[in-house]
Amino acid sequence: MLCNLRSFFDHFNEHADQSTAHLWKYSEYETKFGDRREMALFSSAMIIETPMTQGEPEFSMLVIDTREQRLYKHMAYLLHYFASYMLSEKEQIDVRVYGNSYQAVLALDSQQPFKIESITATGTLERVDRFGNSREVEKTRINKVRFSRIEKVSNE
Repeated sequence: MLCNLRSFFDHFNEHADQSTAHLWKYSEYETKFGDRREMALFSSAMIIETPMTQGEPEFSMLVIDTREQRLYKHMAYLLHYFASYMLSEKEQIDVRVYGNSYQAVLALDSQQPFKIESITATGTLERVDRFGNSREVEKTRINKVRFSRIEKVSNE
């Protein structure tokens, strides 16, 4: 089984609730860096597969900033299927988050068949206060989410 966005889209259309699945659209684009694939919900929420790095596709998700909770719930529904599908072949998968897309991860309930970890990045930014004094401010933000299989412990 290929673990790419195209194969996932076919799986999602076949197994997901049809009242929701038809809202997601699949697109492919040729770029100078390689093929880019994406699944989008009204251009408001999307999961993107960018060209492969070291033989593995890189996934990202983007959700626009909105107060409409249904958008986050739709993305969480897709993430449930996405993580389950990708983890059938891999031990773990990292998904880069942009915009407000981490809110969709928070919408996943705690009874998932996989483990969810937030991966943070820390960096410093130069800031100038109102008196013109320059100083560095350390910022930490969530930039990836890691989905991992839950290892089943057998009592044999």
